[in-house]
Amino acid sequence: MSKDLYAVNRPIAFTFLDVKGNEVGHRGAIIGKRLTLEDMPAWLPAAFIAMEDRNFYSHGGFDPRGLARAMWTNFRAGHFVAGGSTITQQTVKIVFLNQERTMSASWRNCWTRPNWKNR
Repeated sequence: MSKDLYAVNRPIAFTFLDVKGNEVGHRGAIIGKRLTLEDMPAWLPAAFIAMEDRNFYSHGGFDPRGLARAMWTNFRAGHFVAGGSTITQQTVKIVFLNQERTMSASWRNCWTRPNWKNR
């Protein structure tokens, strides 16, 4: 993949320095330093997966049960309150698609998944 995932869809940001090189201000999003897996406590990636996509290791990128749960929850609420996309689908949306939030976009996103094994 030629794009740096850390930089994809990031808004432009500026850091202003004085004549001595000290930071005096920021304009735009303030983004901290990159955190690598080695720098994280072991529980952090597991906690993220548990919160975002509990079936991450078993569904292969598309989770029909999660999608059905979200559809049922949204139906009962009468409007959109839950999403059924997986971490893989969210990554595809951020990197390869637009940020459109419609049912047709969600349907397209379900079927747009790159072959991660070849990347």
